[in-house]
Amino acid sequence: MAHDHAACGGVADGAPEYVAHRIAVWDAAVARAEAAQKEAAAAAGADGAAPPRSISVTLPDGSVKAAVAGTTRPLDIAMGISEGLARASLVAVVDDVQWDMERPLEADCALRLCDWSTEEGKMVLWHSTAHMLGEAMEYKYGGELCIGPPLKAGGFYYDMHMGGGRPVTDVDFGDLEKRVDKIAKSKRTFQRLELSKEEARDMFSYNRFKLELVNKMEEGTTITAYRDGPFIDLCRGPHVPSSSKVKAVAVLRTGSAYWLGNADNPSLQRVYGISFPDKKLLKEYRLMLAEAAKRDHRLIGKNQELFLFHGLSPGSAFLLPHGTRLFNTLLEFMRNEYWERGYDEVQTPNLFDFDLWETSGHAANYRDAMFSLESEHTTFGLKPMNCPSHCLIYASRSRSYRELPMRLADFGVLHRNELSGALSGLTRVRRFQQDDAHIFCAANSVADEVTAFLGFLQYVYDIFGFSFTLALSTRPDKYIGSVAQWEAAEAELEAALVRFTGKARGEAGGWGIKDKDGAFYGPKVDVCVTDAMGREWQLGTCQLDFNAPLRFDLWYRGPNTKEPEEAEGSAAAGSTKQQVKAAKAAKAAAAAKAVDDAAAASDAPLVADAVPPTPEEAAAAKAAAAAAEAERKAAHDAHLVAQGFRRPVIIHRAIYGSLERFIAIICEHYGGKFPFWLSPRQAIVVPVSERFLDYAHTVAATLRRGRFYVDVDTSDQKLSKKIVLAELAQYNHILVVGAEEVEKCTVNLRSRGSTEHRVMTVEEVHAEFRETRAAHK
Repeated sequence: MAHDHAACGGVADGAPEYVAHRIAVWDAAVARAEAAQKEAAAAAGADGAAPPRSISVTLPDGSVKAAVAGTTRPLDIAMGISEGLARASLVAVVDDVQWDMERPLEADCALRLCDWSTEEGKMVLWHSTAHMLGEAMEYKYGGELCIGPPLKAGGFYYDMHMGGGRPVTDVDFGDLEKRVDKIAKSKRTFQRLELSKEEARDMFSYNRFKLELVNKMEEGTTITAYRDGPFIDLCRGPHVPSSSKVKAVAVLRTGSAYWLGNADNPSLQRVYGISFPDKKLLKEYRLMLAEAAKRDHRLIGKNQELFLFHGLSPGSAFLLPHGTRLFNTLLEFMRNEYWERGYDEVQTPNLFDFDLWETSGHAANYRDAMFSLESEHTTFGLKPMNCPSHCLIYASRSRSYRELPMRLADFGVLHRNELSGALSGLTRVRRFQQDDAHIFCAANSVADEVTAFLGFLQYVYDIFGFSFTLALSTRPDKYIGSVAQWEAAEAELEAALVRFTGKARGEAGGWGIKDKDGAFYGPKVDVCVTDAMGREWQLGTCQLDFNAPLRFDLWYRGPNTKEPEEAEGSAAAGSTKQQVKAAKAAKAAAAAKAVDDAAAASDAPLVADAVPPTPEEAAAAKAAAAAAEAERKAAHDAHLVAQGFRRPVIIHRAIYGSLERFIAIICEHYGGKFPFWLSPRQAIVVPVSERFLDYAHTVAATLRRGRFYVDVDTSDQKLSKKIVLAELAQYNHILVVGAEEVEKCTVNLRSRGSTEHRVMTVEEVHAEFRETRAAHK
């Protein structure tokens, strides 16, 4: 058969040459692992048998199940509860670590079983389907597979280097779907195997991309691969118990990407797909896609003339007059809320010396995503976020506890160097603005500030008709600061989440965890909203930062602060400007000393036994100097604390996030039919004929004085055509004026979604508009 990829696990006709080699290495690795197990068992006792070890498994409801280490699987626990639960479970979570349903448990643990309704269940089903798609692509195209992850937004993709072969097109989608469907129906299991680094290199010796991943792994790292049938891939897992859990699959689209996101690396073909455990769900998804296509913000933006893009400035939107109306309304709404809630708006520069980004940590952790330029032998960076500049404002003078909390808001322009292939309408841009604010507060007021912010966020999202969920994102693999600081920050956010929701983690209506998904400088609360179509979007965020105050040396005077000496007061103020000047002066002094030393050395007689330090000695000297500086700094900080100074905590927060992305989301959420208070086309005055055009302009001018967005139809179309065009343009109200309206100083008002025609005076219309706007309707 054309699509038979050897369901039993062997090599089928037409398989790429590397498949047989991959399987041979797998079989050898399995034999090695089995031999090692037998040898260990033999060493444990004369008969090679070790006594079974009992363990306890705690379920979410608090009940405890008895199990045997190395034998009992999560699937066995599920079967012991009900056969239906076992059928529905796609993956287990063991002590917060995702775990294959058929992988034996190893010790006492907490166990959670996840079905399709959970995020873990969806992600694992999509991950397993990605493996099936990878196999289909290998057999169809014979290229080099790269990576194939599940996507939080839904579905999955697999990247392949085509090696000069033809690209994947939508003509191929049907065949790829049939191949994946056949793999799913073969009821394969996913087998997990731990490999040595040499075994992994041998297994994927044909694939330079996989080899690069293996070679980057540190010695001693546990390398795992998964096999289903003839397909084997590097993978941390876990996977579904059987391929038959996938009942429906669709290949959605193709794209391109650079290997590891680096434009200097080879270009890859990316194939996107999605799968479901029920065919009905795929039908519903296709209907949602059809509706989403009608609501696509790029289509709405074009039809309603809200924004455009130009190739001369990729990833940077041109907001047209009506788009700017929408942008300004969002901005003004947030400004009004800031006024009521004690925020102060500031404006900060776009361009900073890279010394700032060195201090903030962005140079080490975010440089690839920044735009930089050289001027007068100095490297500058366009700001990708506002927090460092707000730290400079805080550090500009000494602060007192009476000034806290200090809430600084900034709508400044930001730039991030997104890859060209990742740019997508307003949802992924290079130039954008945020409703960005930073709260500088005392440690004992963090819970109050976070809880107040979450209430603020709820108020805003209720107005837009968004429901939302909250998740605590914890320390990522790449972070700054100490583990103790992170644990303290995570505990503060967890307390605030419990306080705001009134529920513990994982409870219905409560909050969840996103493991290792925090920002590099601190944990955060991620906010995921659900729009009118049931789609989820990540929008707001609340990030706790104990690190920036340390890096910028920020302090405030506590209620019992002693008057320090002048030098101490300067240090306690945390003047980053002075620090930067001092650092540059130190650099200049060091450079001058190096020149003087070199000159002296050139005049001095040669010393036969003068030997330059070895790299190890130089590294040790550098480490010793760093340790001495850290000790000095710690002593200085301890002295300031003894004097009554304290460090503030910074809360990074946003509700809209990027305003450009928020506009994209509300375009699709409302389908272009914006509520009156937000609409860039609140009303249009339509004269019956040209004779009444002057009156139409008079009506519009009167309403505009109330700062309403009112246009006038000056075309020579027939009245019926004018009304149809106004309806298509999604005006909230159409005000028709003719002879009778001119005589009585009225308008004939027609509202979107209503068949009622109301005759009203201009003053009555103005009053109704004002009331509707004030109520955010």
